Amino acid sequence: MQQNQGNMVSSLRAIEEFLDGNAAKLGSVVQTSLKKNLHDALVDLDGHATDQSSSTTQAQFSTAKHRDARTALTRDLMAPIARIAKVQLPGVVGIEKLRMPKARTSAEQLAAAARGMAEAASPYTATFIAAGVPADFAAQLNSVVDTMLGHRTERAQSIGKVTGATKSLKGRLAEARRVVHAIDALMKTALKDDSTLLASWNQVKRVHRTRGTTATTAGPATPSAPAIAAAA
Repeated sequence: MQQNQGNMVSSLRAIEEFLDGNAAKLGSVVQTSLKKNLHDALVDLDGHATDQSSSTTQAQFSTAKHRDARTALTRDLMAPIARIAKVQLPGVVGIEKLRMPKARTSAEQLAAAARGMAEAASPYTATFIAAGVPADFAAQLNSVVDTMLGHRTERAQSIGKVTGATKSLKGRLAEARRVVHAIDALMKTALKDDSTLLASWNQVKRVHRTRGTTATTAGPATPSAPAIAAAA
């Protein structure tokens, strides 16, 4: 959740507490469907914020696991095979499949290169094993490729959930502020003879300013959604 969105949620909680704390004086205002709408919005916002946070964390975990698998694939499996091939199999037809791909290769390109390497190296299994490569190197290559791509898929799914939760959070915040805007109209009448409590209400309904943003009152809000910087 972005800071400004958090400020809006805090404002909504303060508004609900104000209404509950002054129920005796506000009477019919706290008995309207608008009060329930506000409470329901807060419940929904908590749920969306939790989904957004947990999915963001999962996306970050998947990104880290993807990077670890990519490193294991290139450093621990592909690089030894490529270097041994240069020494032990010079001039062999198809040796190009035993070369390392470029460093900035995409996950799909790297996966294809690793699978191609496993296939091309298989006829020379004895040569690679004698040079120190694990006997099941081909199976390991394919297994780590599957793991790497699996983590990338998990990351994409988590980012999708973050996007959905962020959109829902943004929309629900806007709805909640419209509810507050409607309650505000009732409050002006209910507190017309109590200037002190009205002043308190006018302060409570405001969303506190953060980093140069303009403080908002009871009007509808359209907060921006956070983004995840996911590595390739």
